[in-house]
Amino acid sequence: MSWGCRSKQPGHRMSSRDSSLTPFREDRPPRAASDVLIAAIPMPVSPHRFRVAEDRPSGTWFAKNRASRLRAGLFNMPCSEDVMRVLYVEDHPVNVEVMRALFALRPQLTLDVAVDGSSGLRAALRTPPDLLLLDLRLPDCHGTDLLARLRTHPSLAAVPAIAVTAEDDPDLSASTFADTWSKPLDIRGVLARLDQLYTRHALSQTRQPAAMAA
Repeated sequence: MSWGCRSKQPGHRMSSRDSSLTPFREDRPPRAASDVLIAAIPMPVSPHRFRVAEDRPSGTWFAKNRASRLRAGLFNMPCSEDVMRVLYVEDHPVNVEVMRALFALRPQLTLDVAVDGSSGLRAALRTPPDLLLLDLRLPDCHGTDLLARLRTHPSLAAVPAIAVTAEDDPDLSASTFADTWSKPLDIRGVLARLDQLYTRHALSQTRQPAAMAA
């Protein structure tokens, strides 16, 4: 079986194909989300993984054979009826769409999005999430400051938090982030980590009724 994506941009010159297959980076001008999802699903794209199946002035079709190593870890999800709610605080719309595309592969995870620290705090207090994903460079505050404010509320004090950042930040050393995900995201690694967190969440949900019954 094979699958692919079509770029809506004009046909690519040979000299520009390598750069067109490079995952999105924040130092590039933002484009429409549909232009970068090729780099988000199912993994970061490289010329070694994709071939140009058709190149015309109207657009380019990138095709890929679905090898066994591609299938492993991308579409498997622990089976459970429990849903894990995730709050992602991120102001860059393309990064949000990339994360939404990843969560589409994990239907037992729900993704809520806030675009700055203030709205993120309100959203978390209104509906406490099971997992926090925080960008560090937010328009109104730093992600570590937002996490500190979230931790002052009892309902959010123990919620796992992950920093999502495009650069190394020394401020993280003194924070309570459980993990750091670097941009551009390691797609396979992020999905594996989400699976681990979901399994842990599902187990905790099954233990709570048992503890109450005891």
